[in-house]
Amino acid sequence: MTRLDERLSAGSLGELFASHRGNNSPALRFGAEEWLWDEVACESARRARWLRRRRLEAGDDRAQHIGVLLDNGPDYVFMLGGTAISGDVLVALNTSRGGEQPPSTSSTPRPES
Repeated sequence: MTRLDERLSAGSLGELFASHRGNNSPALRFGAEEWLWDEVACESARRARWLRRRRLEAGDDRAQHIGVLLDNGPDYVFMLGGTAISGDVLVALNTSRGGEQPPSTSSTPRPES
C-alpha cells in the first residue's frame, strides 16, 4: 500500500487532514505564498478547536452546519479542514449570483416577493 493509498483509506476528510501532521511537503500555493501539509493540518486543527470551543460555550456539542463566506483561498482550505476535523459541515455561501433566485427544484411553491 502506498502512502497515498493509506491517506485515502483514512476514513473521513477530517482524518485525511489530520494525517498530514509532520508532512513537510508542499500542500497549498496561493500567489507567492506556500504552505506545507503540516502547516495546513495545524491551521485546520486550530480552527477545529475554535469551532468545538464555540459549541461548548453555547452549551450544544452537536455537529453544526457552519456557513462561511470566504474567497477561494487559504482561509477557505483551513476552514474546510477545521470543520472536517471538528465533525462539523462547511456550507459555502456564494454571493456571486447577486440576488437572483436559482430555479426551483422543489415542488413546494416559493413565497412571492
